[in-house]
Amino acid sequence: MSENKALLHVCCTPCSAHVIEMLKDKYKLSLFFYNPNIYPETEYYKRKEQLLKYAKYLDLAVIDSDYNTDMYYRKISGFESK
Repeated sequence: MSENKALLHVCCTPCSAHVIEMLKDKYKLSLFFYNPNIYPETEYYKRKEQLLKYAKYLDLAVIDSDYNTDMYYRKISGFESK
């Protein structure tokens, strides 16, 4: 494994798996799971659970941020029609 490090933002396992496979042997890869835009909350936790299983299988670190939809909606307020 390379000494080079990379942090990859992932929203779910299916759309990230190919990129993870391409990078995992080239970098000391860490996965960043942050997705306050996923709704409903149950979907967020399904995605998170699957990513954690996949990362464990590949022995990759996961950095997990909080599911904070209130903050997300405040930040995007006013951009609905743009």
